[in-house]
Amino acid sequence: MVDKVIVQQEKLEDLETGNGFGRFVRARELAKYLCCGQSTIWWLRTHEEDFPKPIQITSGITVWDTKEIDDYVLSKARKEK
Repeated sequence: MVDKVIVQQEKLEDLETGNGFGRFVRARELAKYLCCGQSTIWWLRTHEEDFPKPIQITSGITVWDTKEIDDYVLSKARKEK
């Protein structure tokens, strides 16, 4: 349990210092990453102006950069404080 807390703290510090890792994920993976449903991802895309824009690779493949998602979540968390 203590190790998990330390890892989470290190990840938060990485995000705050800009050392986070970026990778591309599709809507299903992003929904799991954010602990929400896929429909929420598509809702955020159309209704939240500051939600990161996806990259459309082909007509059937759309991805998001997790670094941009992390930055978005961190900015939302800072606004809550």
